[in-house]
Amino acid sequence: MILVLTIFVLFVAICLIKLNSKQAIVNKRLLLVSGGQRAIAADISIKKANHQRTNKLHALCMRINALLPVWDKYFIALTAIGFPVSGHMLFPQFSMLHQLLAASGLWFTCTCALVMYRRKIQIEEFEQGIINVLGLISRAVAAGLSVPQAIEQVSETQPGLLGREFSYIRDNLALGLSLRQSLDDACVRLPYSSFRYFSVALILNQSNGGQLRDILQSLSRTMHDNRAMRKKVKSLTSEPRMTALFLSLLPIGLLATIAVMEPTMIDRLINTESGQGVLTYAVCSICLGTLILNALTRNKRFSS
Repeated sequence: MILVLTIFVLFVAICLIKLNSKQAIVNKRLLLVSGGQRAIAADISIKKANHQRTNKLHALCMRINALLPVWDKYFIALTAIGFPVSGHMLFPQFSMLHQLLAASGLWFTCTCALVMYRRKIQIEEFEQGIINVLGLISRAVAAGLSVPQAIEQVSETQPGLLGREFSYIRDNLALGLSLRQSLDDACVRLPYSSFRYFSVALILNQSNGGQLRDILQSLSRTMHDNRAMRKKVKSLTSEPRMTALFLSLLPIGLLATIAVMEPTMIDRLINTESGQGVLTYAVCSICLGTLILNALTRNKRFSS
């Protein structure tokens, strides 16, 4: 009965993910178009839109949806169902509360690790491609093309993350959205300061004019120097980061050593109620400590 229920819930989750991946982009663009038609045409403020300031949950969902590919969403849905079922089948001597706490902690840790891993990959790809994008737009504007034409050229020539993102911007412009709305929506999916500066430069150039080529070249040099500084800071802080990783893995290695040398002590942890409480507390504290150490060893001043 449990297996049938698990398969059913997993099937429903996969169907919802597929439905969201196919229709979310179209529905979002239609919503933006309908909202853009009601917006005031003279609104050229470079601040974030009101709906993005007030609806933080919607912005977070957009960010996670853009960050994770569809197979990662399948993995998260599968682990959300598989961890409790596996814990119930492998450790029936544990109480239901301890099983749920352990499964929830493990699922939360795996999800956070997956999100941070995808974010790290996205930052590397973004930093490698944004300088090329600035060069392409700068040369296109110098050749006499307009900003929408330069964006279309980038979407056709730039591969990877930025190519897809500029394709979304091109499609939004083709649907009738303003440049500010399109860039503001893109800044939710790519919440990096360098991309925000790039958006501000385009918006100000559209409203007030100016030498866009010189601005983009200066911004490209600043991004290049900033990336070099981040690499230097990362190399200088490698020792505390390795220490944090070692401290995070030390309890697991110690528990494995005790299991090999004194199996009776592990039996007390698993088969007694007090031992189960201690084990649950240890797992939760290790997960929380790992997140805290990762936050302490990350230099936010030089983050993107």
